[in-house]
Amino acid sequence: MKSQSKVLLKFVGLLPIVFLLIVVSVLGENHRAKELVENYLETVKVGSGAEKCIALNFESSTVASRKLSCEDQSFLFLLSLMKALELKDFGSVEYSTGLSKYWTPFSSKNYVAVLVTFENQSEKTLNSVIFVVERDGLSWTIDKIDVNNKELVSVYEEFKDLDLSRYVEVSDNSLVIKNNQLEGSELSYIDKMVIKYNLQRLNRFLRDN
Repeated sequence: MKSQSKVLLKFVGLLPIVFLLIVVSVLGENHRAKELVENYLETVKVGSGAEKCIALNFESSTVASRKLSCEDQSFLFLLSLMKALELKDFGSVEYSTGLSKYWTPFSSKNYVAVLVTFENQSEKTLNSVIFVVERDGLSWTIDKIDVNNKELVSVYEEFKDLDLSRYVEVSDNSLVIKNNQLEGSELSYIDKMVIKYNLQRLNRFLRDN
């Protein structure tokens, strides 16, 4: 009887340690999800995240838009961030991240919500941008971006009819390079961004064909 009591006491004594290990593990998993978003944003800042297409959900948008590819949506979202933050180089954007919804092993919701606040060097900020990161087995993946910032949505809607194929048009296995005369002194930063975007399309076409 005494030996059973000792075993029970040892078991009870181990419970706080087990609980602590579970808490540390869960916090670590939530941190991994947040870190995934931060790593993605860093690749976008250096211009190497164009091929990573993430679905966008503009929660406060009321204007019906023409159908855009996920790639075009991602580019317009980046362009909207630049204009709203008054940036000409997205590499200079600053941001902070925080978890607005946590994941636990016992929750029916298998995702983490990472709130991102963007700002420029003048400390103009854009918030209400949430990256939804889903748990898939033992790994995490960014599922979508929920945008509920009215200013950002408004700028995005201004850009929805922008001709993103004004220089290069790619369709399946065909490529059309359009005749355009460029005057450097007359190009806005938006024009330059669209040119870069068209050149990325051209580069991918040449690489894949």
